[in-house]
Amino acid sequence: CACDAWSIDAARDGRLMVGAAGAIHVSHDRGDRWRRTAVTGRVVGVACDPGQPRHMFAAIEPHGVWHSDDGGARFAPVATMPEPRGVAVAGPGTIAVGATGALRGAPGGPFAVAADQACHAVAVALDAPDLVFVGAERALLRSRTEVLHLQAVELPAPLAGPVTAVALAPGDRCRIAAVTARGQLVYSVDCCTHWHITQLPAHAAPAHALAIT
Repeated sequence: CACDAWSIDAARDGRLMVGAAGAIHVSHDRGDRWRRTAVTGRVVGVACDPGQPRHMFAAIEPHGVWHSDDGGARFAPVATMPEPRGVAVAGPGTIAVGATGALRGAPGGPFAVAADQACHAVAVALDAPDLVFVGAERALLRSRTEVLHLQAVELPAPLAGPVTAVALAPGDRCRIAAVTARGQLVYSVDCCTHWHITQLPAHAAPAHALAIT
C-alpha cells in the first residue's frame, strides 16, 4: 500500500506507526510483526504518546483526529476537522494538529491559533511543550510561549514551496529539520541560531515524512 505518514517512538521498545490510505499499521517489536486497523479515509499524520505507551493518535482526512488507548488495537474519533495535517503530542492529554489556516489542539486542552496560511506539519519538543514548529504554506513557523504565538523563522534564503514535514531530535530541542514540497532540506543544530539549506536528490521530492536520529 502507499504509505503517507509515519512515526517512530525511540523511547519505547520499538513502537512504530505507519499511516496509509484506509489503514493504520502498528508494530510493538521494531517492525517484526504488524497489526492493521482499517479506517475510512487517508491517514496523513501519526503520533505515539511517549508518556503513555498504549496511547496513539492519527490524523485522518476528511474526518479529523482518531485516538487509541489500547496500543493500536482500536481507534476512535476524538476531534473533528475536515482537513487535518500533521499531528504531534504536545503534553499530557493534549495534541497539536496542523489544519487549513490554523494550528489546533485537542483533546484535553483545546487551543486554536489562527494563521494566514495552511499548516501542513507540526513538531513539538517533548521536554518543552511550548516549543512548537509548524510547516506552513509559505514559511517554517515557530512558537516558544505558553500561549501559542506563531512567528516565521528567519532563514538564509527563501523556501521553495510549502513545508511538508518537520522534525525535532528526540531529547535534543536544538536539532530541528524541515523539508519542502520541492525537496529543500532546512536544518539547524544550534537551537535555530544558524540555519542551513540543501537540496534533496530529485527522487526524494516531494517528501512528506522526516525524522532525526
